[in-house]
Amino acid sequence: MSNDGKYPERFLDADLQTVDADVGALIGLEEARQAHKLILIASESICPKAVRDALASVFTNLYAEGYPSLRMTTDERQELTNFSRQLAFHRRYSDRRYYRGCDFVNFVEALAQKRVAELFATDAVPAEQVFANVQPLSGAAANNAVYEAFLNPADVVMGMSLSFGGHLTHGSPVNRSGKHFRIVSYQPDKATGKL
Repeated sequence: MSNDGKYPERFLDADLQTVDADVGALIGLEEARQAHKLILIASESICPKAVRDALASVFTNLYAEGYPSLRMTTDERQELTNFSRQLAFHRRYSDRRYYRGCDFVNFVEALAQKRVAELFATDAVPAEQVFANVQPLSGAAANNAVYEAFLNPADVVMGMSLSFGGHLTHGSPVNRSGKHFRIVSYQPDKATGKL
């Protein structure tokens, strides 16, 4: 890329191929590798394009520490997507974030909470009684959130053996999961590949 032009045109408004053709080419090669290989590592499952698009959106520019307002997280979905109503409440009452500028992040997070609640709802526990935190930083943090939400110390946890594709958080003795829970590891039969 030439050094002509102002900073915004050169970097902020330019696409990746223009700013860094080498990294653009490497992304293309990795996309081709993933499209033509069978990847059996669970933590490397293929991310749908719509999810990648969302992850590459302007929301990545924001630091959204804290939570959306309680009003927003308890509203019905049709009220939640009434953007003008929600923004009026936000201007008046704010939210539980540590930084300003999270007006629209609040919508995304509250929608995600509602969708997770609907996913895990049962006849006995309706979505309105399921409370979801959708902020884990990693798979390990997500696993720990599940352990804390559903288990007591010394409860039994079944997880795939580390030597057969399991994760440290599935009961390794060096991980908190292996220290706080009784772990039953499983592995596929070497001859049949079945569990």
